Amino acid sequence: MEVEDFEGYHYRNEDSFFKSILGTNKVVIAASCRGRSHAHVGKPRDDNFFCQIGAPDGWNIFAVADGAGSARFSRKGSDLACRTVVGELASLLTSEKLASRFSDASMRLNWEKRRGDQDFAPKDSYREELHIDDIVYTVVYKAFININYESINKSKELGDSKIGIKDYNTTLLFIAIKKLSLGYFYLSFWIGDGGMAICRPDNQPGKALILGAPDSGEYSGQTRFLTMKDEINPEKVGERTRCGFLEDFDSIILATDGITDPFFPSDSSVMDQSCWLKFLDSTLKNGDVENPGVPELFDSNLSEEVRRLALAKWLNFWSKGNHDDRTILIVR
Repeated sequence: MEVEDFEGYHYRNEDSFFKSILGTNKVVIAASCRGRSHAHVGKPRDDNFFCQIGAPDGWNIFAVADGAGSARFSRKGSDLACRTVVGELASLLTSEKLASRFSDASMRLNWEKRRGDQDFAPKDSYREELHIDDIVYTVVYKAFININYESINKSKELGDSKIGIKDYNTTLLFIAIKKLSLGYFYLSFWIGDGGMAICRPDNQPGKALILGAPDSGEYSGQTRFLTMKDEINPEKVGERTRCGFLEDFDSIILATDGITDPFFPSDSSVMDQSCWLKFLDSTLKNGDVENPGVPELFDSNLSEEVRRLALAKWLNFWSKGNHDDRTILIVR
């Protein structure tokens, strides 16, 4: 049953998206659904995703967020996080100040200096030259501020002084990619659980580039959130930021813990390249004894609608003890 209104914030139980990325041979396919545990008690979906596809020579930005089930308004927190970083990044990266910095001609020079490097080190000179950490910090902090403003307004609306930003707790994973004449440039950020990886960067067999690390707390189910003030400072945001050049890639995957928990049962498996490739090649393409895969995802002869709905249907897979909201976004 659809939750029509839940304390002023309405979100559909399911959502999905498909679009070709202009100027490339890639597409983005995303799907999100309410978990069985939420449906059982009549709660709405707390996961969200948001995408922006740019011009053929522009930026393409993808975000996924998981609102904490224990936080009263986390579905709004995850929505604001995704929409803010995607919108702010799109505006910032295409601004007069930065557009020339990331032009094909300018980036080509940096590429030649960094050929063979898929991931810039945190203190890399070219990363500093491009001001990557400043850019990511700006949009992440803006998301934090927007969520905080929302919590203040909600507190006033409901006359409840106890409402605060913690009631909007959410994780956040995002990546921006731009097609260049030599390949792709990317920048990404990851806070919280779930996972994000580039499978077969430069089409290397057996390789996956994992774009961060899952945050685990002292107890099971704990994580770090975008809405924690101590986590939103330039140094910590920089530690969670990645960027680099790729000649090409097979797939980019962003997923909330509703996906990673069933298929990546430990933090070490989230950090294991082979687990990401198994998830892509076996779980998604072929499935297993309990659950079918989604072969339609990989068939470019099928319509956009068929491929989009196939991924959305797959989210209903059965996994004992794993009934959280599920969201996955794939670029391939």
